Amino acid sequence: MEGEIKELESVLSVQAFYKIEEEVWFVPRNFNALFRMNCEDRKLRFVLEFEGESRVRQNLVKGIVRYENELWFLPSEAKRIYVLNLEDLQMQSLELPIEYQENKYKTGAYCAEGKYIWVLPFGTVHGFRIDMQAKNMELLSNMGYFKNRKASYMYCAKLGDKIAAVDKISGKLMFYDLRLGFSKFTELDLQKNLSQEWGTLAYRDHFYLFSAEKVFLFDLQMRLIEEKSLMRKEQGVDVLDYLTDGEDIWLSCYPDFILRWNLENDEITRYGLAHRKPVSGAAVLGEIGCGVLFQDDEKVYCLPGDYGYLIEIDKKTQEKYEYPFVKEFDWVYDYLAADKRNQASRSFFFKNFIYTMQQYLRCVKRDALGANTECPMEKEKKFLGRAGGNVGEAIVEYIISEWQ
Repeated sequence: MEGEIKELESVLSVQAFYKIEEEVWFVPRNFNALFRMNCEDRKLRFVLEFEGESRVRQNLVKGIVRYENELWFLPSEAKRIYVLNLEDLQMQSLELPIEYQENKYKTGAYCAEGKYIWVLPFGTVHGFRIDMQAKNMELLSNMGYFKNRKASYMYCAKLGDKIAAVDKISGKLMFYDLRLGFSKFTELDLQKNLSQEWGTLAYRDHFYLFSAEKVFLFDLQMRLIEEKSLMRKEQGVDVLDYLTDGEDIWLSCYPDFILRWNLENDEITRYGLAHRKPVSGAAVLGEIGCGVLFQDDEKVYCLPGDYGYLIEIDKKTQEKYEYPFVKEFDWVYDYLAADKRNQASRSFFFKNFIYTMQQYLRCVKRDALGANTECPMEKEKKFLGRAGGNVGEAIVEYIISEWQ
């Protein structure tokens, strides 16, 4: 097919974004950069790198929040919280609470309103609140369990004075009361084949909890109102992202489709993807599906996860369009040109690292199963060495040092 992306081609994989008028600002999963894209002409522009972070660090940012004329970048694997002034594009950074600084992944679930961001525990005992106006942080000792028990929340939603989230470790549903400053927990019946990474949406006085093919509706008193199956004939699926539009809830689903759930007539429309085979731009991160959703008045958009295509769905006609994300956009060249000293090292990285890591991890898996007859470990280690050294940071540092 013309314009088809090759299976092993490195692609731009989007994790965190924020839409400002006709532009989307986003940070990719694959490396250290901030981009902006115009939704009308789909032109991609490089903005900057996060100073102090590795140039090829993956999973830098978990989410982006806007406050007045600033964008706040909440870290995933980044070392600090970053704040960008949209007028002069100057960046400043803030230290995380000490409890979070040594974590590999710094932020899981968060929500924002007004001048505050609430960050829920993620491999920690306490959550914390960010005051974006004063640029300070406060630990929330009652946002979590008693007796210093750690929790790990991936998604949350805020409705009125309450925040709802499911602890990935225990499977318990937490309701945190912002006004009273304490948490209440409810046991959930985690049925067979349901994930504990529950997507959580607040809409029209209800909390929607999405897990695999199921959705659970709760009211503000933590009462279960309804349990529903969204995908009756699907297996091995999960909800990755969601947005609301009038009577519709849109869901980006793993592995390869988007759902439109109309609440008025309880009708579900499924949008399959034209290019069924996902590319491997995020191979070392695992399968991450279609991508993240945003919208304007006329269309719903899906920025690519490991799929490699920008998806647009017309709300009125329901027609779907797909645009190759590396064929149409010169993001690689803009990005490389931002720092000529590292052009060669980055080009080498993009061309070799993803495929090499994929082969190496397959080899490790075969070796663990005692079935490694096709690719001996020594052969794969040599192949990995040609791409830049040992697994992880050593690969990146070796590539950069060799090409500087």
